[in-house]
Amino acid sequence: MVKLNVAMLQFLEDDDFRVLAALEMAIRNHELAPLPLIERIANLPRGGAGNRLREMLRYKLIHHDRQLYDGYAMKYAAYDYLALHVFTKRGVLTGVGAMVGMGKESDVYAGCDADQNDLIVKFERLGRCSFRSVARNRAYTKSGQRGGASWFYLSRLAATKEFAYMQALYEEGFPVPKPIDHNRHVIVMERIKGRLLAHIDELKNPSKTFHQCMDVLVRLAQNGLIHGDFNEFNLMITDAGEDLVMIDFPQMVSTSHPNGADLFERDVKCVHTFFQRKFKLSFEYWPTLSADAHRTGYLDARIAKGKFTEAQQRDLEKMTAENPEGNGDSGEEEGGEGAVNEEDLTRPPPRHVDPIVPIHEVQKMECGESETTSAAASVPTSTVNRPSVIAVPTSTMIDARRVREKLQREANKKSLNELKQRTMHRNQFKTKDKRQAKNEMKQMREINEEMN
Repeated sequence: MVKLNVAMLQFLEDDDFRVLAALEMAIRNHELAPLPLIERIANLPRGGAGNRLREMLRYKLIHHDRQLYDGYAMKYAAYDYLALHVFTKRGVLTGVGAMVGMGKESDVYAGCDADQNDLIVKFERLGRCSFRSVARNRAYTKSGQRGGASWFYLSRLAATKEFAYMQALYEEGFPVPKPIDHNRHVIVMERIKGRLLAHIDELKNPSKTFHQCMDVLVRLAQNGLIHGDFNEFNLMITDAGEDLVMIDFPQMVSTSHPNGADLFERDVKCVHTFFQRKFKLSFEYWPTLSADAHRTGYLDARIAKGKFTEAQQRDLEKMTAENPEGNGDSGEEEGGEGAVNEEDLTRPPPRHVDPIVPIHEVQKMECGESETTSAAASVPTSTVNRPSVIAVPTSTMIDARRVREKLQREANKKSLNELKQRTMHRNQFKTKDKRQAKNEMKQMREINEEMN
């Protein structure tokens, strides 16, 4: 599980964010970013980047590996801080509170803005459900000009997709939360005063809620969209009026999808199954994509030409399809997490809610658009700007055979040095006979041949 300690932001300085941004850019072409490259991008005085990295390593914000060479990788915690820093500079977010929900692919926190309006801060966490499949899934996808895709890149894709769909649906009058802002893998949205449908034991008018669900499904299909995960865990009921609100859109696809009819039927079946199981109610109304969803709009085409393109959709589908067990690694090199039960998709708020921590006191760096710019103003313009796009590693996986051969050569070299030292010691004290010398010379020749 990724632990978000917002109070840590109070101790991060401008140079820390500059180093993290440099690391984000460096891992675009490296699985492990070399220290000289990070220093060159960060453009800090000699040794400054190394000192900052060692300090962040103490708090487990990054990962350090020196098996093949001295390199660093980013963890989700550091990626979270980069996104939160952007929100504070934009004035979107002034505080983050306790966790209010946790799903298989995301964490949800309470937040607030400068006017003390309640907000929801959603962190996409693609890759944490199947820690065992890290090696297989890090043979990154290839699409367009990108050489590959990390789990950070896929989490950003999921957040970009959800924000694009939420924005389009909100503008069309669908019952969704109001989208506020989006950066990297984090989305800020309006907080709905209500509860998940899965946590409600009694409804004043269950028939009304059922038909609201079906109306939303049909209306989405008429506009060219299928939710793809329309169930009680992604539907909320408001406290006032018991109105339906739809959440969670990373699985949403177009009705032109090859499996569109099956996905639509599955959404309808989920609603029927829930009302039969929870409220012991059966309904005859069963809409189908071909008979009830006549086209009246083209939201799918508008979104595909806008902020979430078809190429990005293919990237997301291809990578998630390569992992039948789950979503792979979360980027956390220590302490992998097992699969999350469906019942834990959204946990009830804890009884003790931590006070909202102000995070605007120490952020002084400028921030740019995360999708369009590849640098930021934290680095002097004379060198290179600070990146604000997700870093995409393109290096291939480490060849295990080459690593074993290198380790074997090092072991042979160590054995040869020890043998030479013993030989010198015996020569010094005149304790070696001809047979011992002959055997040791034979061993040294064998080791030299094996090394060469």
